[in-house]
Amino acid sequence: MGITNQVGASSLIKPGVVDTSANRPASPYEGQVIFQKDTDQLLVWNGTAWYPNWNLPWGQVAYTKTNTTNITYTAEAVTITSSSFTAVANRYYRVTYIEGTTYGSVPFEGTIRTRLDTLTGTLIGVSRVIVSATGSTAAISTGLFTTTTGSHVVVGTLAASTGTGTAYRADIGGSIIVEDIGPA
Repeated sequence: MGITNQVGASSLIKPGVVDTSANRPASPYEGQVIFQKDTDQLLVWNGTAWYPNWNLPWGQVAYTKTNTTNITYTAEAVTITSSSFTAVANRYYRVTYIEGTTYGSVPFEGTIRTRLDTLTGTLIGVSRVIVSATGSTAAISTGLFTTTTGSHVVVGTLAASTGTGTAYRADIGGSIIVEDIGPA
């Protein structure tokens, strides 16, 4: 005996299935749920717009990778700028900046920084990288932030400190991943 025989088909709430955003209901009611096939998204009408369920993480919103090789830095330099993403107010975003292989010709201490929007923008995360003359390391910076609604980019930078060394190289390039991890 199926569920419709026990409950009745008219008592079940089923999300509407649409092919694209152009096929969404013209007059949705608040709380209406649809499944959009072209994006594989379950969306809810909040009274003004279609959004994924507010209480769940929305996943990756931007990803950028560069294969830049053999670049020498002697001062703070932008190495990766993320693709643009549209942030929503009152959501947490996690940014991970991964720099491939970083090494120096002499011992030095370097810093990897991740910033929102511009080099002078809000600092999201900082990770210290210590590299010897005979070794190399990968560097990761991660941070959590909330921001205003609108279009944003994230900038990853490397900086040589004024310590034991003056230059370093990034040999493999790196990547920036921006993820929506849920409500703030």
